[in-house]
Amino acid sequence: MIRELLAVLPLIASNSHWVVASFNSIEMRVLSIVTILSAIAFDVSAQTPSYFPGALGILNDAAKNRSNQPDEDYVIRLERMIDREKKYLYYENVDGQVFARNQAKSETLKLNYNLFLQSMLIFEEDGDTLIMEQNPSIEFIVAGKDLFFHHPTDGFYLMKTDINEKVWLMSRKLLAIADVEVLSQNAPRSGAPLSKDRRYNVMYYHRESRRLPERIFFETVERFYLIGADKHPLVVSKRAFNRSFPGHKSQIDHFVRANAISFTNEADVRKLYQFCLQLDGSGSAKIARVDQ
Repeated sequence: MIRELLAVLPLIASNSHWVVASFNSIEMRVLSIVTILSAIAFDVSAQTPSYFPGALGILNDAAKNRSNQPDEDYVIRLERMIDREKKYLYYENVDGQVFARNQAKSETLKLNYNLFLQSMLIFEEDGDTLIMEQNPSIEFIVAGKDLFFHHPTDGFYLMKTDINEKVWLMSRKLLAIADVEVLSQNAPRSGAPLSKDRRYNVMYYHRESRRLPERIFFETVERFYLIGADKHPLVVSKRAFNRSFPGHKSQIDHFVRANAISFTNEADVRKLYQFCLQLDGSGSAKIARVDQ
């Protein structure tokens, strides 16, 4: 049904509507741009073929040793089993706005970022929850006090630096699947929210009774990225910093060694990022160990 709708929508929607996915009914909805995005238009045919590319990627990684690959129905059913405080970035929905590349902006919306789906969600007054598609026309989203950059194909990144810098430091927090335990057919229908090792998990029962139930373990992960003029996200590493700040390889490598930089630690990443911003055109910035 979803695939068929994606195929015919370009014929019926043109460029004057914004297409979103209804999270409650798993159906496509075409909403008037006047009521939601105030003249943000885009080509429907440019939409990604999957609603949840980020979540499916996590699930596929976790399912490499399983015979049954996850699909969108699996994603949606699993998402509903996850506690709200685990799967959303904000404890309560926040006010926000969507800004298009053509400088148009939306009215004020109720937003929240779903860490499992890796998607921004819109919460309507009538109770509907709408998933924001990978829409190439969207450039930025303001959610509460946070600013998100939207990459046309990779989704949303939380800005960690001033928007006027030539290289942006960004992050993406996600609820990743750490492990999947296949259970026996007679496993209890309700399980403790925590396993013996205290990891958060949910019990998943497939629609098909022949498939064994699973205990799925989660962990919250934050990854950091650099985005330069080409707007291509690079996972932070020495190579990424050298590519983003060319001409300063020796200084950057020295700083990383001298300060024992961990690229999974936000404080360390920020420290290295600030050092790189201070490098001048001649690469004569002072190299020193930064005290904690």
